[in-house]
Amino acid sequence: MRIEFRPADSLPNTPLKQIDTLTFPPERRSITNVPNPQGTAIEFMVSETNIPAMITLLRDLLPFFTSFPHPIERLCIYRLDKRELYEIGS
Repeated sequence: MRIEFRPADSLPNTPLKQIDTLTFPPERRSITNVPNPQGTAIEFMVSETNIPAMITLLRDLLPFFTSFPHPIERLCIYRLDKRELYEIGS
């Protein structure tokens, strides 16, 4: 995912400037992203399917054991000043 920026006071046809790139693991995907009104951060809702390690172990030990993976949604903030992604809740 490319993080691009255009100053608020720029002309309408001013090209965007790429300031960073975010990469999510294959099992995660970004559902939505919203910049904050101050222009200092971007909020991401990230979804992934989680299979706890205990479930994997039980499947190996007991072939008849069945379970279903459950989705986890995480709320993350990307701070433009630090260029880092922080998870704030799931």
